Formats: sequence, structure tokens, C-alpha cells
Amino acid sequence: MKFASRQVGVGLLCTAFAFFNASMASAAEDGEAHGMDLGIGVGAADVVNAASGSWSLGLGFAGHGGYAISLGEVVVVPEIALDGARFSLGGLGAEGTAWLLGVKPGVRFAYSLGELDPWVAAHVGYMHGQSLTTVVYPGAPTVSTGSDQVGWDLGIGALYGLANGLGLGAFAAYNAIVADTGVTKYVSFGLTARLRL
Repeated sequence: MKFASRQVGVGLLCTAFAFFNASMASAAEDGEAHGMDLGIGVGAADVVNAASGSWSLGLGFAGHGGYAISLGEVVVVPEIALDGARFSLGGLGAEGTAWLLGVKPGVRFAYSLGELDPWVAAHVGYMHGQSLTTVVYPGAPTVSTGSDQVGWDLGIGALYGLANGLGLGAFAAYNAIVADTGVTKYVSFGLTARLRL
């Protein structure tokens, strides 16, 4: 299952890069491209289907890069997202930390309302999970476990446009990670910034 998940992730990345290159070429020919669209986001993350008290409120972070294509008031951005989250683990006689890191191709749709750009986005691709746990007793070893997984997310947000292509705003996202042991789901929310070149 881990090998299959890794194959799926690599296949999705190759498809995304091909789509990304085709989109840029088409936009350049039609004269509709806005240019590169780069963004970052940081905020809180909370697992919604874990045992009570085992996962604490964590840190969520994301970056994305793509090419903005204008279709009237709608802007379509094929992109690659790099995202993840960090959580503290506790309960059941053990404590530790867990990291989730991913590379996911996807697409973002924004609608221009003057200076305000509400948007929705979706991504699917490769995720890696890594945990460090220690049983709570003197001299207990720390155990590191990791796995390759498939993850997807759905996000919404809004950006207020400032000068020189800079935008600031807020986001919220629902994330799911499919692993051998089941599906881990978490929500993330926070502040975001965008630079359009």
C-alpha cells in the first residue's frame, strides 16, 4: 500500500506539471495570462477524527505556486501546493509529535470583486507522515514511524488586493490523508498572502 501510494503521488505530480506547462502555453497564445501566482499561508490546524486528547491543536502551513489565467472576472490558477501540519501527541501513556508534509497539484478559482478576491481551491497528491513517540516512563526509547500516503484538500478564502500584485487575507481548509490505518482528517485556518508577478 505504501508503494502504491507513492506511485499514485508521483503520477499525480507528473500530470500536474504537464497540465501546468500546457496552461502556460495556451495562456501566452491567447494573451490572457496574469502571470505567476505565488502564495503562503500559516495558522492553526486541528484533527477532527482522532481520539479525544490524543492530538493537540497544531500548526498548519502552506505555500503554492502557479500561473494565473484570466477568464473575465474569473481567474483560474493551475498550481502546485506544498503544505503540512505539526501536532503534539498525548494520552494512552505516550507523548510525542507528528508531522504531515505534502506536495499536491491542484487548481484555484478566484472571482474579482474589485479589490477583494474570494477563492476556492482543491488539491490531491503525495503526503508523508512522520511521528516521534515516547512511552511515559524513565529511560523509555523514542520510536520514529513514517508512511507515504495520498492526501487531498478543499480550501476557501479571500484576499484583499494591495499595491504591486500583493494581496493579504484569510483561509480555511479541510484536509484528508488516506493511509493503511484509515483516514486522518483535519481542518486548518489562518492568514494568507499572495504575490502575482
